[in-house]
Amino acid sequence: MPAILIFIPAVKTLIGADMSQIPFPIKETPKKASFVVPTLQGNSMRLGVLCNTADGSAIFNLKKDEFNRVRDNRPFRFRLPTVDQEISRIHAHVNEVPLGLPVAFFGPGDFLQIAFNGGSAKQYLGLYEQKTILLEFNPYLAL
Repeated sequence: MPAILIFIPAVKTLIGADMSQIPFPIKETPKKASFVVPTLQGNSMRLGVLCNTADGSAIFNLKKDEFNRVRDNRPFRFRLPTVDQEISRIHAHVNEVPLGLPVAFFGPGDFLQIAFNGGSAKQYLGLYEQKTILLEFNPYLAL
C-alpha cells in the first residue's frame, strides 16, 4: 500500500465535518484510530504498536519519561508475541546487539521502538500496527 501524505488540519476538518458539506467526492470516510492506552495493571503494561518505520521497526505508545516513572528502577522485560525471546534492556541504538536479535531503544520523540538488527521487526517479530506486547516489571526478575 503506498504511503499517502495528508495535511493534518485537513484531516481534522474531515473527521469532524458533515460529509454532505464536503465539496469533493470522498472515497473513504476518515476514521479515528483506536490504540491501546498503556496502563499499569499490577506489574504489567500492555503496549500497542502505533506504526512501523520504513525499515520495519515498531514504534510503541510509550514515552521514555513514562517508562522511567513506572519502572521505578525495577527489572523489566518486553514479552514479544511471535518468538520465545524477550528484551530486558534498553539500548541506545539497533547496532548494539548482534545481527538477528531484537532490540529496544527510545527513538525520535522519545517513543519506545523495537527493532530487529539486520531485518524487520514487523516481518520477523510480528510487530505490526496495533499489535500489542506485554511489558512486565518485577523486582524478582534476574537482571
